[in-house]
Amino acid sequence: MSSGHYIENIYTQKSITETIEKNSEYRGCCIYVKKQSTISNCVFDNCSFREDIEVGLMKECFLNNCSLRNVKIHKLQVCNFSGGHIDYLELDEGANGSLWSTNIDLLLLKNTYKICRIPHKDIMHVKVCGMISGCNVRELERMTLGSLEKGNKKLVVDFESAVYGSSTGMGILVKIADGYLEQKGAIVLTHVPEKMIALFEMLGLATILPVFPDLPSAIKAFEDGTKYSF
Repeated sequence: MSSGHYIENIYTQKSITETIEKNSEYRGCCIYVKKQSTISNCVFDNCSFREDIEVGLMKECFLNNCSLRNVKIHKLQVCNFSGGHIDYLELDEGANGSLWSTNIDLLLLKNTYKICRIPHKDIMHVKVCGMISGCNVRELERMTLGSLEKGNKKLVVDFESAVYGSSTGMGILVKIADGYLEQKGAIVLTHVPEKMIALFEMLGLATILPVFPDLPSAIKAFEDGTKYSF
């Protein structure tokens, strides 16, 4: 289960209360660590994180079928997730497509994007809470296109709580849309405010993306197949 990692220590069915050691594999462990600056080169297999945890940097780690509560990670670097469940994940940097293979109730990305899976629909719902800018939309691009590569082809971007969208941020959103269209995916927008319509038209976004008044109507379009690109 080392997944190519260099492992020095293996812990099986242990209670980890003090620190998570680097270069270690944890099998069926209960982890009670609440805060750690760095978690490096670790494998977690069927582990249960019993406390909320904050991590400064998590790098070169693999989490397989793990259960986590409320998690805050400032930077995620070359990490992979497979199965398992996370109640809430707050992530500043390092989003990747493998996150979508884990059942995450709510992912807060860059303190701007609330991401969840629509139950029983296999639809990624991204709610914009703030401003779409060039500096924060890159993480959304990595998350969505990474998920697309893994076969998750339905995306709803919800602007109900959006404050503003810069031309750079909107341009990257167009790039995300192009990625979905190239891979025969489907992406739609909801709750687009009037003040953003002009910017969408200027960037050509309105011509390649369908806009719906709300989430239920967008989901219905997915179910009807009327707004798919395939």
